[in-house]
Amino acid sequence: MITNRTYRSSILLALMLVFSLGGAGQPTAVQAAPPAQDITVTSHRYHFNIVMPPDPICVGKSYPIIVTPLRDGSGKFNGEKFNYDSRHLVGVTIEASVKNESIGTLSPRRKISGFAWAGENTDPNAENPGEADFTFRARKAGKTDLYFEATIGGRYVGPAVPIQVVNCKYKVTAFTNASASYPNLRSYIISRTSGEMKSSDGQSFSGTTGVNWQAFSYSAMCSHSHTFLPAQAQLNGTLNQDQLTVQVTFDAASFSSQNCASSNSGQLLAPPLIVTVPVSGGGKHWTYSLPWGIESLEGSVSIYVTPIADR
Repeated sequence: MITNRTYRSSILLALMLVFSLGGAGQPTAVQAAPPAQDITVTSHRYHFNIVMPPDPICVGKSYPIIVTPLRDGSGKFNGEKFNYDSRHLVGVTIEASVKNESIGTLSPRRKISGFAWAGENTDPNAENPGEADFTFRARKAGKTDLYFEATIGGRYVGPAVPIQVVNCKYKVTAFTNASASYPNLRSYIISRTSGEMKSSDGQSFSGTTGVNWQAFSYSAMCSHSHTFLPAQAQLNGTLNQDQLTVQVTFDAASFSSQNCASSNSGQLLAPPLIVTVPVSGGGKHWTYSLPWGIESLEGSVSIYVTPIADR
C-alpha cells in the first residue's frame, strides 16, 4: 500500500529529476578569449635609391643612372616594436629632369619602375625589381642638379642629386712581351709606354708618350747585348657613342746590338696597337707578332685605358 507520504516523496523525486535533466541541456556561459593582436604599421616612408656613375663624369659621354623607389618603416607586433627593411616598388612613374640642361640631359624624361606598363619585372622577388634606368649625357663642364620626382602613396618624393661634369683625358698604358727561339739562341723583346690623351671637343683625343724598349738574347756560345735609343709613340682616340677606340702608333726605335764578335744597328718599327673599350675605361689582352730582324717574335700585348679629370 502506498501512503500519502510515499506518494509525495515520489512526486518530489520526479520533479527534481525533470529539473535536473532540463538544466543539463542549457548552454553554459564561457568567457571569450582575447582577440589575437595583428601586425600594425605605425609609420612608413618612401624614398629613392639612386645609383650614380663613378667620377669623373666626362664631357661628351653617356652614363647610366638607376633609380629604385623604396618603402620602409616601423610597426608593432604583439605590442613589440619592429622595423622593416626597404621594399622595392614597381609601377611608380618617375619624372627626370636637369636643372641646367646646358651641362647635360637625362633620358627618358619619364619612366615607370619595374617596366610595370609592359608587364615585365613586376615580381618583387626578381633580381632587380622596381628599377628605372635613365641615361645622363654630359654636354659641357660644370655643376648642376638632377631631379627624380614621383608621387608614391599620396606623398611627393623628389630628391635633388648634384653632379659635376669635367673635361677628361685618358691615360693609356701598353705592354708588349715577345720572344723567339733560334738554334743556340733565344731572344726577348719587351716595351712599356704610358701617356695621356687630351681632347678639345670631347670626341677626338691625342697625345704623345715615350716608349721604353728593351731586348735580351741568350746563347751558350757567346754573349749578346741590345741597346735602344729613346723612342716615342703617338696616342689617338675616337669616341663613338659609348665606345672609345684607341690607337698606339710607334715611331721607329733605333737600336744597336753586340752579338758575339759582331755588332750591328738598325730600327725596329712595331705595328700599331688598336683597342676599343667603354668610355668608362677598360683593358684588353691579346697575342702579338713583332717583327725583329728577318724573323717575327710571337708574344702578347696588354692595353689599359683609364679616364681622368683634366684639371
